[in-house]
Amino acid sequence: MLQSPMPLLTPRSPRCSERSGSAHAKPNYSLGAGSGGRAHTIGFTLVEMLVAMTVTILILVLLLAMVQSTTTTWQRNTERSKSFSAARAAFESMVRTIGAATLNTYQDYYAADRTTRASGNQTFRPDIYGRRSDLHFVTGNELVTGQQGGAAFFVAPFDFDVNATTRATDATGGQLNAIGYFVRFSADTSLPDFITNNPPRFRLYQFLQPTTELKVMNPNFPANEWFTRDVNASPPRSCFPLASNIVAFAVLPKLSDRENPALNSLTPNFAYDTRTLWPNGPQPKTMHQLPPVVTIVMVAIDEVSAARIQSGATLPDLGFDPRTIFNQSINLETSLDTIAEKLAEKNLNYRTFRVDIPLRTAKWTSD
Repeated sequence: MLQSPMPLLTPRSPRCSERSGSAHAKPNYSLGAGSGGRAHTIGFTLVEMLVAMTVTILILVLLLAMVQSTTTTWQRNTERSKSFSAARAAFESMVRTIGAATLNTYQDYYAADRTTRASGNQTFRPDIYGRRSDLHFVTGNELVTGQQGGAAFFVAPFDFDVNATTRATDATGGQLNAIGYFVRFSADTSLPDFITNNPPRFRLYQFLQPTTELKVMNPNFPANEWFTRDVNASPPRSCFPLASNIVAFAVLPKLSDRENPALNSLTPNFAYDTRTLWPNGPQPKTMHQLPPVVTIVMVAIDEVSAARIQSGATLPDLGFDPRTIFNQSINLETSLDTIAEKLAEKNLNYRTFRVDIPLRTAKWTSD
């Protein structure tokens, strides 16, 4: 038989009364063993309540700390993703555009003093045959005012013009534009003046000169003036910020690895100019000739890191000088290691972008 979970009323053993001597005394019923004859009161003591409340408060504090930590991490990662997404988009746009650079090189006669018929020499006498181009491709670390790192200026069929009529009536398409990329430490020049929250940053700019304003073939703009007059103007003309917090930027023209694996085979100091002078002897290899490959290196930090090291309008201390960190082509890898080390020492979040861009219209010859 199963035992009942409830206490049973059990009769005590009958006890005879000494007085009456009766063996049939009425049994006395009570709670079973262990009850002590008293009913238990169910509840918590004050100490137990205080302990429970303390544990609950500790758990809530821990949960709040976890939520705050997760929120901070999410905000930091979101800000970092936004910063690096803009840098990546600018980098990919720059890669596509540089790959389309052109010179439209042709062969022409030069005089004994290496002048051409286009120079206006009335007594021109042909002396030697060589490459010639009316366009220009130039890279270097000191091309425009306030430049922070490398830069490149060239011409490509970007088909951009502010005159809609010109674009519509051009049946051939592929209009030429003067284009350039450089880094400056400045406020965002594309924002209107009434926006006060415009702190200075290392910004990657694109120079994009409309077709109707193209100056590269104009003899009134010699040397690099076809882009420096606009870029160095105040405010700059035809310049648009592409990305912020670009703390290092290098442009290195070189031969392909198949032709020559030496990194500094075309330029020892990142400077390349297709309008280089030809004083005598054979025509310089870089004259009126696009490099087969251009290596682009770009290092970006996120906005949180940039805001932390920025103080007013002065240049922040990165641990290295963006203007001179890339000074010798042969030391490119060493320079990148230095940048990574210095940024890590300052606990700055960064990302490095690097690619070798083959120039599609390059027809390199060593002759």
